[in-house]
Amino acid sequence: MKKILALFIAVFITFSGTAAVMAQQLVDVTADHWAAKEILTVINGGIMGITADGHFNPNEVMTRAEFNTTLLRLLGHRANPSDVDNVFTDVSEDFWAYSDIMKSRNLGLIYGYGDNTFRPLNNISKAEVESIVSHITQDVGYIDDSNLDIFTDREDIPDWAIDRFAKAVSMGVYVNYPDADMLLPNKLLNRAECAVILYKLRDAMNNVKKEFVADETVLSIDHLNISPEAKTNEVKITNFQKIILAGNVLKINFAEDFASKRYVEGTPVKFTVPQDVISEEGRLIIPANSQFVGTVCSLVNPKVFNKGAKVGIAINQLILPNGEQISMNAQTIRDLTPSKKATVGKVAAYTLGTAVVGTGVGIAIGAGSDNYGKGVAVGLPVGAGVGLATGLITPGLQYKGKVGDEVYVELLEDLAIRN
Repeated sequence: MKKILALFIAVFITFSGTAAVMAQQLVDVTADHWAAKEILTVINGGIMGITADGHFNPNEVMTRAEFNTTLLRLLGHRANPSDVDNVFTDVSEDFWAYSDIMKSRNLGLIYGYGDNTFRPLNNISKAEVESIVSHITQDVGYIDDSNLDIFTDREDIPDWAIDRFAKAVSMGVYVNYPDADMLLPNKLLNRAECAVILYKLRDAMNNVKKEFVADETVLSIDHLNISPEAKTNEVKITNFQKIILAGNVLKINFAEDFASKRYVEGTPVKFTVPQDVISEEGRLIIPANSQFVGTVCSLVNPKVFNKGAKVGIAINQLILPNGEQISMNAQTIRDLTPSKKATVGKVAAYTLGTAVVGTGVGIAIGAGSDNYGKGVAVGLPVGAGVGLATGLITPGLQYKGKVGDEVYVELLEDLAIRN
């Protein structure tokens, strides 16, 4: 009971928007876990929670109350006091999911039982979940259940759930793990399987009946603290997405070495963010290891009189760690150019090099008259002067960026990241 209570508390904390928990590294879901992508998505979206010490508990069996709450979050509903009459004899006002159960009853989302119970602590089966999915999605007329014939355990599907499973399979909202040929309809739903169902239903949201989907509302305005050059630092947090407003500046890092002499306009360039991008309010905005894909949008090669290369880069795609691809429009806040240190070093190298040569010539000249000092005195400044002049008038440097080097880009359009 204590374990269940701790999990309930963790779920509540995450849904309340404590991003420090959301951003924490999972300790029981590795990158090669069969549902890692889906689990990461529902956590980052605030749909499902983790414990304070980073456990997702993927094999923990779900209760009806837990599934109801996660489904409400997916549909954009947030916990709030309800004035709906409580007809359930087994749900008290001090129960952790009371408001969510009342919201669900009000929406007609998940029904109770004929004896006026909701049975919130009962575990929920995959068949029951598919029945709920079928209930909240658009009617598609006659459903040919022959699409279930590919599953070897079709006969295990309860009669009342056959059309529900057929509809779910037609929409792709089902779980067939660990055996792709089996639905395991009577198996109790665990948290990993729940994450997969919610992830797939999220992608099939256009099929959900409008009366079950909340209106998009702004929950808060968060702020980024990345660059003082940003025209705005606001991030609009809604019940469905995080919207980084145009004018924000993001700091990204080269994912590969870059040398301007190897690029032309239109050449792809890849970047990444090695750490979570967190708002000042502590909310996860962009998860670590997200990829940014762009192209060279302008390129000026080095010119004489020591003018270095100038490179402009446009970013047009964000790829989240779960593989989701999001179109975006951003550009480097200024042209990328060789550093002053590198430019000064080039001139210094020319100056030193020709100074050495000049000194050598001076020594050779002085040797003829046994006056080495005079030769050095003449050769050194002449050589240095020639070197300085040469360094200043020759073409400038190419631009080079190493893996991990930081680049600042400005959003030219809002960037929306779904929960």
